[in-house]
Amino acid sequence: MLDYSIISKLRTFAEGKGYAFFAGSEFYQNVEADQDIEDNQLVLTANFNARPVILNSRTVSINYTGLIMLGRKSETIWDDALVKTESNLDELFIHKYDNRLEFLMQQLAEDIGQFACANELELSSLEFRMELNKFDSNIDFIAGVVTLKAGL
Repeated sequence: MLDYSIISKLRTFAEGKGYAFFAGSEFYQNVEADQDIEDNQLVLTANFNARPVILNSRTVSINYTGLIMLGRKSETIWDDALVKTESNLDELFIHKYDNRLEFLMQQLAEDIGQFACANELELSSLEFRMELNKFDSNIDFIAGVVTLKAGL
């Protein structure tokens, strides 16, 4: 029998990687994002809809469609002269891209692949977009609109 524990499984996955994890609608994620996040800590968020296929009173497959985001509130960068810089709201897009977005996109692709494989889910679609200065805490994210299928 299939279960509906995708959020629990994502939370366990995120915690295993040392990520902060926020789930639910944007309202709830914003509240959690206001909590203490360690400098340079990655943040994984999830909000899913489930579309089950039920035959003879038995769930035979579940399509999960939703949004998974991977972000980082701030990071400290040391250049060759050992000068410390931190992310800020005045960064240009290209700075955000160079400093974190390119890395986050690659990492999110790897994480979704690992998660799907470890939980025997079929990844049937994935589309990335950039979500900058999200929530009251101004976290930059790569958002993945994803469809995962459990069962058949």
